[in-house]
Amino acid sequence: MICTHYTNGHCNVAKQLLAREEAPVTEKQCTVCQKHPRPMQLNKVTADIALYLERDKDKKANLLRRLMPVLNQDKLVHAEAEKRHKLGGPGTELKKLFHSLGARACGNCIATGNKMDEMGSAWCREHVDELAQEIHNNAQKRGWMAVLSRTVTLVGIEGPVLRWAILRACELSEKGS
Repeated sequence: MICTHYTNGHCNVAKQLLAREEAPVTEKQCTVCQKHPRPMQLNKVTADIALYLERDKDKKANLLRRLMPVLNQDKLVHAEAEKRHKLGGPGTELKKLFHSLGARACGNCIATGNKMDEMGSAWCREHVDELAQEIHNNAQKRGWMAVLSRTVTLVGIEGPVLRWAILRACELSEKGS
């Protein structure tokens, strides 16, 4: 599991919503959460999990009232994410580039890609070093530095590969516009 909120088969976000020590989830539920436009945080998936796990009718009604803004907002967020996904952007291009080289994105990298798409190429160029560091830190946390090193060797890129990949994704994004 590649989620900082998934511990010993439990979702820490749902545990916090329920104010208890247990919130068992399946890997499939965790995967669905990671694919959400706002992964690994309070979102429709974690809200649904908490509502499903709450058995007390009064507590469930109270929880539903608390979560209604999240559930309603999620409809808007999902519509915006769909629009962004159709349009693409530098984050989408970066994901395609890494995928073509055999590297797949974790939930944190997907969130970084979404942020890149939302902010656009100009912003990504201005923040290229921060974005490269963010992706590097994600790869390090996941133990994927070997994959990145192998990718660099296969492609023959010298120097700061992540910086190059982000700038290349910006170029590809602008060509596609």
